[in-house]
Amino acid sequence: MTLGTERLFVAAWPDDASMALLDAMDRPAAAGIRWVPRQNLHVTLLFLGRARRDDAIEALSSARLTRCTAHIAARAEPLGGDSLVLPVRGVDELGLDVRDAVGHLVERPADRAFRGHLTVARFRRGTAPPGGTAIAAPIGFDVDSVHLVSSVTDPAGARYSTVATFATV
Repeated sequence: MTLGTERLFVAAWPDDASMALLDAMDRPAAAGIRWVPRQNLHVTLLFLGRARRDDAIEALSSARLTRCTAHIAARAEPLGGDSLVLPVRGVDELGLDVRDAVGHLVERPADRAFRGHLTVARFRRGTAPPGGTAIAAPIGFDVDSVHLVSSVTDPAGARYSTVATFATV
């Protein structure tokens, strides 16, 4: 680990009404599946990996971040071979704003296009993702701010903490 770096990502937290709907999602117990706890549910805008907090804060502080409405799809789908996500539409421009601001800090730049999503479960590679996972109806919430989040992992799972918040315009 480089001195002064920590594991960071940029996210939008769903509002309380959206969280209530996400709480009602069926989460069947299955071998090899770990459901994301409520306090960790977020719309991923950009995963930085190991980066310097101060550099990310400085870059996001001067960025123009586009206000939008996030539309969370009702049906979950696999992503990346080990995640089950609810796709999120409406955040593409904001995702590009974030990438423009802090993309140069990304530990391992991705060559794939931005894909807004909310991760609801992780599963072991080679394990079939749970089928039929859905929420009652699509969810929409206004994204009035984005958050720089620190992620600390331990055997019990990831612990997230917001280190800075930036308003959208």
